[in-house]
Amino acid sequence: MTASAPGAAAIGDGPVWQAQSFDTEVLGAPVGRVLIARPPASAAARDALAEMAAKWRKDGIWLVSSRIPAEWSEAAEALESVGFLQVEELVTWVRSVPDAASGASATDAATAKDSGDCVEIARSAFRFDRYHADSRIGADRAGALKAAWVRNSLAGRADVARVVRDDGRARGFVLCRREGGDAVIDLIAVAPDSQGSGVGRRLVFAALDAYAGRVAEMRASTQATNQPSAALYRKAGFAPAGRARTFHWVNESARG
Repeated sequence: MTASAPGAAAIGDGPVWQAQSFDTEVLGAPVGRVLIARPPASAAARDALAEMAAKWRKDGIWLVSSRIPAEWSEAAEALESVGFLQVEELVTWVRSVPDAASGASATDAATAKDSGDCVEIARSAFRFDRYHADSRIGADRAGALKAAWVRNSLAGRADVARVVRDDGRARGFVLCRREGGDAVIDLIAVAPDSQGSGVGRRLVFAALDAYAGRVAEMRASTQATNQPSAALYRKAGFAPAGRARTFHWVNESARG
């Protein structure tokens, strides 16, 4: 994004404002994010962010997010000084991908027929993500964003899309993408009435099998408050590799 974008400014290295068209379209109000390339000097960060926040209000921006490494305390203080609130702590999990598929997980490739089930799971299964964690967003909007994410993934955004079916109904899904030389679990969810039944484990191992021999590592992220997901990844051989803090700035007067 160029420096002419609404609220663009430099904190650390280069422009830090990015409009987010997908989120804007789904949530029905202007959404963007601030990228902080390195820990900024506290005073400079506050000045730049204050200028940006004034511009966002003038331009009717509704929601701005920023995600920084958990240890960047000065950056966190700078964000909070202009009205950002922390909404989540995100844990990144990593494990090596086997050279050959184990074949131990019984799942199916997702098809267009699974879309309705997967969208419904997306609307009902998430509770810990940053949108659901922020009461200012609203559960309906948060669910709508997850549903749109699933539709886009099944329409081609995902590199791998697997489901667990029971009596012809999808009970859970995993959507994966390649990022550089690694694979990422982009989104995974299990229907509320099937949680705790082993569906999540089957989906994680299906993802590993799908990339066996193709990539070196697989990454996944989950909120620090999401203990069931943390336990799932730990039991599947993943190890925590980093933490980040996500902040939201919300302009209530611009709510769509």
